[in-house]
Amino acid sequence: PSIYQSVTTNTSKEMTSYSDYPFPDLFPNFLHNSKIMDYVRMYAKHFDLLKYIHFSSKVISIKKRSDFSSNGQWNVVVETDGKQESYVFDGIMVCSGHYSDPYLPLECFPGIKKFTGLYFHSHEYKNPEKFKGKRILVVGIGNTGADVASELSHVAKQVCFFKILFFNPTSVIHASYETFCIKFFSQCFGYLNIDHHFSSDHIGTKKRGISLSKIILVFNYALPLKLE
Repeated sequence: PSIYQSVTTNTSKEMTSYSDYPFPDLFPNFLHNSKIMDYVRMYAKHFDLLKYIHFSSKVISIKKRSDFSSNGQWNVVVETDGKQESYVFDGIMVCSGHYSDPYLPLECFPGIKKFTGLYFHSHEYKNPEKFKGKRILVVGIGNTGADVASELSHVAKQVCFFKILFFNPTSVIHASYETFCIKFFSQCFGYLNIDHHFSSDHIGTKKRGISLSKIILVFNYALPLKLE
């Protein structure tokens, strides 16, 4: 899974649990991701839901039936072990989440081609082990950025934050979401020019500059399949 090993919920178990099945009293108030997995498995077992779940299966297509206007039903084709089967459902819920398609706008960093260190999206981060003794730049200070930077600070030589301070959303209030993203990143990330802020003597050197740049950015909002 695309989560870092130490990730813990930032909402309490009382606010996170299903109303019909509270977390066990022995569980901590803020839960490690392994506890969330335990809870989901306990919930499925308690309500005997596993018999309705098809594991290791791929949804090939989801289409409205010809009589959809009268009954609202869908045709769903699922592939398991190379074999496809068709099902009819009264309703469809796509619950894959919207943090699965990482967005890394490298074109916004003119100096990135000269940067000899490692850079990547937080989507790839799992644990701090391979970053011991590194100088690290974390771009963004959302929940993930703060978590990862804090964790890296225990092993890295230095951790620096880059945070967006200047952005006026009024100019894009009426724009589409795509246009909003383009304007947002062109305005915000235009302030970070690696080639400008770090001279060639600094880029990629462990002694003076940033030896590893960890870029924490956003995700594209996209469904993993098309509803027809």
